[in-house]
Amino acid sequence: MDKDLTSGDISTQIKQISIPASIGFFFYTMFNITDTYFASTISDNAIASLVLASTVFFMIISISSGMSRSVSSLVGNALGTKDHDKVQNIVVHSYIFAFFIVTFLYALSYLSVEYIFDLTSAKGEYLEGSIVFIGVILYGLSFYVFSAFSNAILTSHGDTKSFRNILIVNFFLNIILNYLFIYELNLGIAGIAYATITTESITMSYLLYKVYKLKIVSDLSIIKYNFTLIKELFIQGLPATLNMALMSLGSFILIYFISTLGEDIVSAYGIGIRLEQMALIPSIGLSVAVVAMISQNNGAKNYERIELIMKKIYQYAFILYAFGFVFMFLMAYTLTPLFTYSKIIENEVYTYIKVNAVLLLAYILIFANVSFLQAIKKPNMIFYIGLFRQIIMPSILFYLAYYFNMSALYYWLATFVSVAIATVYINSLQIKYLRELNAKI
Repeated sequence: MDKDLTSGDISTQIKQISIPASIGFFFYTMFNITDTYFASTISDNAIASLVLASTVFFMIISISSGMSRSVSSLVGNALGTKDHDKVQNIVVHSYIFAFFIVTFLYALSYLSVEYIFDLTSAKGEYLEGSIVFIGVILYGLSFYVFSAFSNAILTSHGDTKSFRNILIVNFFLNIILNYLFIYELNLGIAGIAYATITTESITMSYLLYKVYKLKIVSDLSIIKYNFTLIKELFIQGLPATLNMALMSLGSFILIYFISTLGEDIVSAYGIGIRLEQMALIPSIGLSVAVVAMISQNNGAKNYERIELIMKKIYQYAFILYAFGFVFMFLMAYTLTPLFTYSKIIENEVYTYIKVNAVLLLAYILIFANVSFLQAIKKPNMIFYIGLFRQIIMPSILFYLAYYFNMSALYYWLATFVSVAIATVYINSLQIKYLRELNAKI
C-alpha cells in the first residue's frame, strides 16, 4: 500500500522515514568499517589497497546511484498525482533502464579500470592488492544496480525499513563471510571482495521481493515500451549521476595527490572517512526523507507544505550537527587504535577528524538540498555545484599544496574551503526555488 506523504504531521513522517534509513546506513557504514578492520589484520598496505580499489569501484557504480535518484523522484511525483497506471509504467521502465545501465557499466569497467590504476602513484603490494580487490568486486555490478533501483522505488513509497532490515542482516553476515574467506579459505584481500558481492546479491534479491510485494505492477498488458520515459529517467538522473561521479572522482583526485605523501596518509584517510561517514549517517536518513516527502508533495502541487517540510528539515539538521560534532571526536579517539598500530597513521586520522568535524554541518545541508532539487525536478545545478566542490576548487588547492610540498593538513583544509563555498551557494538556490514554488500558490 502506498504511503501518502501529502498530509499528516511533518515531524512524525520525517522520523518514520529518516530513522529506519539512518539505522540502515549505520549498518552499511559498519559493514565498510568491518571491511577496513579485516584489511588492517592483513596489513596497513591492505587498508590503502582497499581505499584505492573502493574509490575506483564507486566511480563506476556512481552511475547507478545517481540514476536511481531519478526513479525516486519520478515515482514519488507520480504517487502524488494518485495515478496508479503512471506509477506502474515508471516502475517497469525503471527496471528496463537498470538493465541498460548494467550493460554499460560492465563495458565501461572492462575498458577503463586498468587505465585508472595507471594514473595513480600506487605500486608494489599497494597496487597489487587494489587490482585483486577490484577484479573480484566488479562481478557484483548488477547486484548493486538492481539493489539501488529497487530501494529507490521502496523509498518513494515511504518504505525505508526494508533496506534497513537487509543491511542489518548483511552486517552480521559480512563478519562471518570475511572471516571465512580471509582466514579459512586464505583468500586475503580478495576475500573481502567475495564477502561483499555475496551479501550484495542477497540485498538485491530481498529488495526485488519487497518491490513485488507492493503490487505496483498489476497489469503488464497495458505496458508498452516508451523511449520517452527512458529518456526522462535518464535526463532526470543525469545531473545526480554526474554529481555522484564527481564525488567519486574528487575522492580519486585527493588520493592521487596524498599518495605522494605516502601510503600511511592514504590509510589515515581511509580510516578517517569511515569515521566521518558514521557521523553523517543521520543526515543521509534526513536526505532520504526529503526526496520521499518533497517529491510526493511536488506531484500533488502542495507547495506550502514543501516549505514547511524544509523548515523542519533545517531544524533537525542543526540538531544532528551538534550531536555529530561530539560523536566524531569520541569515535576517532575510541576506534582509530583498533585499525592501526602506527602512531603516524593514528595522528593523521585525528588531524583529519578535527577539520571535518567543523565541516559536518555543511555536508548535512548539501545532502538535504541536493535531495530537494532532485525531488522538485530541478536537478541541473547539482552537477555544476558538484563540479566546483569536487573537482575545480579542490584540484587548484591540491595542486598548490603539492607544489609547495605541504602536509596532509592542507589537503583537508582545501576540502573544507570547497565544501563551505558550495554550501552557501546551494542554500541560496534552495531559497530561490522555494520562492518560485510559493509564487504558484
